[in-house]
Amino acid sequence: MTKIIIFPLTVAVLGLMFSPTQFLSAQDSAEDKPAAFTSEQIEFFENKVRPLLVEKCFSCHGPESKPLEGGLNLSSRKGLLFGGDTGPALVVGAPEESLLIDVINYGDVYEMPPDTKMSAEEIGVLTKWVKDGAAWPTTGEVEAVGREAFDLQARKDSHWAWKPIQKRQVPSVKNADWPKDPVDNFVLEKLESAGLTPAADAERRVLIRRAYFDLTGLPPSPEKVEDFVSDTAPDAFEEVIDELLGSDRFGERWARHWMDLTRYAESAGHEFDYEIRNAFRYRDYLIRAFNNDVSYKQLLHEHIAGDLLPRPRRHSTEDYNESVLGTGFWFLGEAKHAPVDAKAEEARTIDNQIDVMSKTFLGMTVACARCHDHKFDAISTEDYYALSGFLQSSRRQLAMLDPGRKIESRFKDASKLVEQGSALALQLLDRFSKSDKVNFNKYLVASLEILRSDPQWNQAAPKIIEGENLKQISVSTGEVKHQAIAKQGGHVWGGNKQAWWRGGEVGSQWVLEFSHDGPASTVLLSGEFTQAIDYGVARVMLNGAVISESLDLFAPKIGKKRVDFGKVALLAGPNQIAFVLAESNAAAKPERMVGIDFLELQSIPEGENETSITVAGAAKRDQLDSELLQRLVDAIKEPAAAANSNPFNLLQRVSKKQVQVNGAYSEKLNRQSAARLAKIEKWNEDTTLFADFSKGLPEGWYRTGFAFEKAGQPPVFSAVGSLLDVNASVNSGRYGAQFCGVIRSPTFELNQTHIHYLCRGRNATVRLVIDGFTMDEFNALLFRGCKFNIRDSAEFHWETQSGDLRNQLGRRAHIEIIDHGHGFVELEQIRFSNGAGPVDPISELFSNRSFDSLSGFVEGWVDGVVARIGESPVTNTSTLIDFLIERDLVELFLPSTKSVSGVPNGSSENYVSLDSPTYRTSSNLWGEQVTQLKAIRKKLMEIDVTVPEPVFAIALTDGTGEDEKIFIRGNHKTLGAVAPRHFLSAISSRALNPKEGSGRLQLAQKMTAPNNPLTTRVAVNRIWHHLFGRGIVGSVDNFGVLGELPTHPELLDYLAREFASDGQSIKRLIKRLVLTRTYQMASKSSVEGDAVDPGNLLLHRSRIRRLQGEAIRDSLLSVAGNLDLKMYGPPIPVHLTSFMSGRGRPRTSGPVDGAGRRSVYISVRRNFLSPMMLAFDTPIPFNAIGARNKSNVPAQALILLNDPFVIGQAKIWAEKLIKQNKNEQSRINDVYLTAVGRLPTETEMQNAIDFMRLQAESLGVAADDAANNLEVWQDFCHVVVNLKEFIYIR
Repeated sequence: MTKIIIFPLTVAVLGLMFSPTQFLSAQDSAEDKPAAFTSEQIEFFENKVRPLLVEKCFSCHGPESKPLEGGLNLSSRKGLLFGGDTGPALVVGAPEESLLIDVINYGDVYEMPPDTKMSAEEIGVLTKWVKDGAAWPTTGEVEAVGREAFDLQARKDSHWAWKPIQKRQVPSVKNADWPKDPVDNFVLEKLESAGLTPAADAERRVLIRRAYFDLTGLPPSPEKVEDFVSDTAPDAFEEVIDELLGSDRFGERWARHWMDLTRYAESAGHEFDYEIRNAFRYRDYLIRAFNNDVSYKQLLHEHIAGDLLPRPRRHSTEDYNESVLGTGFWFLGEAKHAPVDAKAEEARTIDNQIDVMSKTFLGMTVACARCHDHKFDAISTEDYYALSGFLQSSRRQLAMLDPGRKIESRFKDASKLVEQGSALALQLLDRFSKSDKVNFNKYLVASLEILRSDPQWNQAAPKIIEGENLKQISVSTGEVKHQAIAKQGGHVWGGNKQAWWRGGEVGSQWVLEFSHDGPASTVLLSGEFTQAIDYGVARVMLNGAVISESLDLFAPKIGKKRVDFGKVALLAGPNQIAFVLAESNAAAKPERMVGIDFLELQSIPEGENETSITVAGAAKRDQLDSELLQRLVDAIKEPAAAANSNPFNLLQRVSKKQVQVNGAYSEKLNRQSAARLAKIEKWNEDTTLFADFSKGLPEGWYRTGFAFEKAGQPPVFSAVGSLLDVNASVNSGRYGAQFCGVIRSPTFELNQTHIHYLCRGRNATVRLVIDGFTMDEFNALLFRGCKFNIRDSAEFHWETQSGDLRNQLGRRAHIEIIDHGHGFVELEQIRFSNGAGPVDPISELFSNRSFDSLSGFVEGWVDGVVARIGESPVTNTSTLIDFLIERDLVELFLPSTKSVSGVPNGSSENYVSLDSPTYRTSSNLWGEQVTQLKAIRKKLMEIDVTVPEPVFAIALTDGTGEDEKIFIRGNHKTLGAVAPRHFLSAISSRALNPKEGSGRLQLAQKMTAPNNPLTTRVAVNRIWHHLFGRGIVGSVDNFGVLGELPTHPELLDYLAREFASDGQSIKRLIKRLVLTRTYQMASKSSVEGDAVDPGNLLLHRSRIRRLQGEAIRDSLLSVAGNLDLKMYGPPIPVHLTSFMSGRGRPRTSGPVDGAGRRSVYISVRRNFLSPMMLAFDTPIPFNAIGARNKSNVPAQALILLNDPFVIGQAKIWAEKLIKQNKNEQSRINDVYLTAVGRLPTETEMQNAIDFMRLQAESLGVAADDAANNLEVWQDFCHVVVNLKEFIYIR
């Protein structure tokens, strides 16, 4: 069992379920008023107990502990009885019930002391003390036990971030000519108040380079730089910004910022680093969202509840649901493949999800309130678990996207056809129920008579007795064994064995025995025997009578010999067959072996087979349609009818004379039917019905995708499965086999060890999701049996799920039924049990009647099967109706018979002649309806083959609405009060009380409501951070008490209001900010500015910023002319160096240059991150990171000097330069313009020329060849990309 280690000063050991803010009542409990302790008890306490508590416990739970961990004070008896956040620490006289004793024994909940477990002797001291009454001297007893109050309102009132966003007046400034935008007024006002002046405007070359990197993450081309430098128009820079904001590169750059927040990765980390399938679709979604300028409010709604939006945003060209993709971020965190405690793993996952969500959108560390009320901010533990409830009520899904709505279009067409088919099917079913069974009975009787009179048909299958199954009675000499024998010369031995006798002498006898079921009778006996060069000759006797005088088993090569012994008389019960050795074949070796593969017993047809009845004869005799009769005869003979689940199975057995049609058998059938019903009733009593699909998808189930019908009475017509689906069920193939879909059950507590599914289908999966654990798709360790594929079957049967379920009892779970496409799954029931064996559905129930003739049998069969149409799951009547329709046998249910000649033989009040309008109308109508049904199904099949595969994406979907209980001290094993789902109490304390589902849409609306001061402040602060190098609030992910105060609070509120009033357009806010004078300042520092504003918090100049790792890598590709601007799609595998090893190492290493793609498209695997990205501070994707580290370490220089990728791009760049056929200085100019957006200075030019010369000499390159030497130019390009200016924005 998992232990929870609790460390001092972080989490306390014990606690009350509630957090009382008052002192302990003066009225002590009865336990706190003990009888007087003896002097021995007090002495034991003082000498043994108190020193132990002081030494082991008082550092965290003593009178001077600040804070008092867990609210538990162990410095008094009252403190122990009062307890802490988890409840009383001891129960007087009952150590086995005392939490104190449990934790010092390192029990299931806590382990105390955390560093070292107490010795057995020390544990014994405390155990004895509690058992003896927990003696404590009355003198010096602490009278009050209290804990610090949590005043949410006071915390809210005292911190700036919770205050409403104020409407701020644009401040007036002394230098009114400097501002270009009101934003500049706020900045300049601060500067002027500090006695500072802003820096001069940046050079145009610097400005365009800054804008390109900030907006696209790529350098401007030399041509773009020169065009901007030479363009003196007032709006020249605005045109550049418009072009950049309209570029696809913008979305790639800003999506990468957002991916830092959502800890984007494509693998789950931990031991095996399993893939997060289709994660890249979330990355592509972000790129499109930023390029399409999706409003921030819409972006938030899509992340929180994109699957629930009533009008989701659709892809601009593919027209599929874009909004649902936003929810994928919830599942981009780490995941374990085999947690010992799934609930603990779920709690950890939700903790990370809440942490990422609250930091990203609210700038608050809500996850810090998991174990206790937030230590500093106005966030309670109840708030944390209220948010947890939204996630507890949601589930992971692979969303099925429909590019071009092609699947939807075909689904609509199929739905119309199914609706038409259902209408026809209902008419047919009504006709079946009201049809005249007399006609059907006549045809059945005739068909059975025909088949029973056919000796070739009704001959019973022979009985095979393998040699190794013969019972040995005796052997006079030699050795007998069951010899393994492999395939020889094309011959195969049953079971790869034979019964083998060797070493016998002439006259020796080998006697074996087999049993004959039934009375004594005559049969045809044959067998197959081994023959070879060393096998002998034997006389064969059966029950003492010779049946073969000389069985010669000699052959030059090993093989098998079939021997027919003819008709033999068998006794009822045991029969003996004996082999007596004779002289061997003259050509044989003298070993005289005998080998038996098997014996075969074939029954001999009885005398009634002597006169056969033909179809034509029976049709003429009984005035039946010979063609219809022949079709019925053929149907009974079909192999499909031999299946136990086929309603014609009993008819076939009767036709083969495998059963006797007499009174005794009628009683047997009736007993069997009663027994079957009794078994089903017993099965129902021994199991718990969880889901009944007879009326469609039950309440509380959820459906995604196109497979499976919606809630409500299911249609009775289906594209896949039964044509007339009278077995009330849910069928994913109702509209076709190609449609994919999933249905999910309500959440339930798993309290039984077996789950049974009455179903049929193919290419479908059942998965039990326990406490949100879904990693079993990769590894079922500890979760064996939680997922299985339904075995391919056209017949209903029970599938049982068990395995490790017994280890998960008491857990919350839900069931997923998954149709992967190219198949179907049809469900009738789900039942729970503790191991009861399922009873498969039966195809027939014989009516409770006696018979002694074929006609009586048929009447009973018809009453037992046809009359039970629709009684699911007792009978598979859909199979019967389909069987009849597919074989054009529905005319069997016409009002009466017809004669071949049209003249009735005798009279019948039910007779309708061939020429009768009634007959023609009925016949035509039945035929037309069946023809139409078949035509509809054919059209459905034609539609089905055109259904495209969906595009899958990881996403969230709704589940059963649940309010989570508070975990005391964050421990899922210690539960407190229920926390109704609501937003942060400091903003909106009302419970949302969603009518159904998770309530995430209401949560999203609360998060973007005008009364929430956090969301827009956090958003504009993040944008400011990425453009200016630091947020107005420096701690961009933490607006709480421990975060930094805003440097320009008025500006922050002003921007938040402007942002909201402008539709929360990210692009328009970015454009406005980069067009400000503040953004366009130079980065050159001044003595005065550095003295007054050393951290540049007042923005007296622009900040010098190092490029992020992705921008550096992309710049290298860009300057080398090797950048592939292809967008979207699966990630390029990361290039694996020899140092990137360990479990989960990808099988494929990507190309060194990432195929030239931008860094945003390179795979992000948690355990195998790019060394270059790590060196340049790309965050490890574990949590929301809004501001990357800004390191300056040797590893960065080493990467630029030695990385094969950097060296390779320098070479490609050099190759392109040489091909330009320019002189040396022109090439050097091109290198500088391309790399840093400017020409080299005179000194730099001379240094470059000198470097080229010296490098050529060191390489042994002749002076005449140096100008076009690849290695020389490669080294020069490599030097230039190592300039600080290449990786920094001035």
